[in-house]
Amino acid sequence: MTDSRNLDFLRSVAVLLVLFDHLFMAAGLADRYPFVWSMGHLGVLMFFVHTSLVLMLSLERSEEKSSGHLFRDFYIRRAFRIYPLSIACVVLVSAFAGREFVLRAYRHAAESGYRFYSYGDCMWIR
Repeated sequence: MTDSRNLDFLRSVAVLLVLFDHLFMAAGLADRYPFVWSMGHLGVLMFFVHTSLVLMLSLERSEEKSSGHLFRDFYIRRAFRIYPLSIACVVLVSAFAGREFVLRAYRHAAESGYRFYSYGDCMWIR
């Protein structure tokens, strides 16, 4: 997969379709041009297909180098690629949002009838 111009083109078209959808909605033109909504959904679907194809090609490429634990190695690589950035985003949002935002969201959820359960450091809402 050294020459991926077609995949780059597919990704570019998908991003542009979603971008135009958001621009039309932000400008208030979505009601006048209903086909834009379909273009945005088509862009998202194209991006999902593109991502699936790239993941499968990555699995195929790593199968050639694998030591026999294909899925384990694949998911470990994905976790080390995804989790550090997502944890950094959560930490940054928490730092900037502040304690008041979290408490306000907690109070709103409690007033709306959600029940909070906790066990040690874990909390879940039901």
